[in-house]
Amino acid sequence: MPVNNDTDLTTAFSEQDYIDVADDDDVRVDQATNGNFSAFMFKDKHLGEATVSVSWNGQSTLAPTISPVILQVFNRTSSLWETLASNSIAGANTDFTVVGEILTSVEDYFDAEFWVSCRVYQEAAE
Repeated sequence: MPVNNDTDLTTAFSEQDYIDVADDDDVRVDQATNGNFSAFMFKDKHLGEATVSVSWNGQSTLAPTISPVILQVFNRTSSLWETLASNSIAGANTDFTVVGEILTSVEDYFDAEFWVSCRVYQEAAE
């Protein structure tokens, strides 16, 4: 399982990677596994909304039917990752979207500069 904090991951996106994932247009950035799991972390600025909506669109070479893809958000009050949603029905190499929403205590999820940390991860098949 990924680490229990929102420290940036070892593999950072390049400038081109950010351009590639900016739009939902089937352009992908590969994320290698470390042998135990694959993880993608992203941070978004909270702009004062009453709720926080989070979505991730992608695909995996390991079908979520074998190992679910999990979308989480970091709770800064409890210092824990909380699961917002998961996908356990998509096939391998199939485009899917995972969507979650925070409806209450939104302030628990952003830092002093109003950044909200989210991650998507998938454990390797056993």
